Amino acid sequence: MLEELSVFTKTIDEAVLLELNVAKLYELFSEHFPEDRNFWMKLVSEENNHANLLISVKEIVSVSLEIPTEILPENYDLLKIANQKTLSITEEFIKQPNRKSAFLLAIELEKVAGELHFQNAMNEKPSSELARVYQELNQDDIDHSERIFQYMTEKKI
Repeated sequence: MLEELSVFTKTIDEAVLLELNVAKLYELFSEHFPEDRNFWMKLVSEENNHANLLISVKEIVSVSLEIPTEILPENYDLLKIANQKTLSITEEFIKQPNRKSAFLLAIELEKVAGELHFQNAMNEKPSSELARVYQELNQDDIDHSERIFQYMTEKKI
């Protein structure tokens, strides 16, 4: 059980880092493109909310020792890669800030394993009360990549 808890904690920490890295990138987009600030800041808020939810789940699990596996990305290594990809995308954007590329980079980022798994987990039938509560707290978030694409289409970006 202690080994499972250790793996859970390590994975959650990496997932939190991913959510925070994505939030920072979206905040950078909002600073560069004031015309899209409200859109990006909504996503920043949601990414920060995801991080806070993960932190809360980690704290609850450390007490209850009930590990809701459906909210974990399937592989720690995929999360590490997703975080590296996020940092790479951020560096790419800083070198050449461009409104359209910001949206395309965001769509690409939202499709990385960690984000997809997090969003897919919200649609699965929960295996525990903790997972059910987690899903309830996150029910207002819909797929980010679809929203980004829809916003681009509406704004003719």
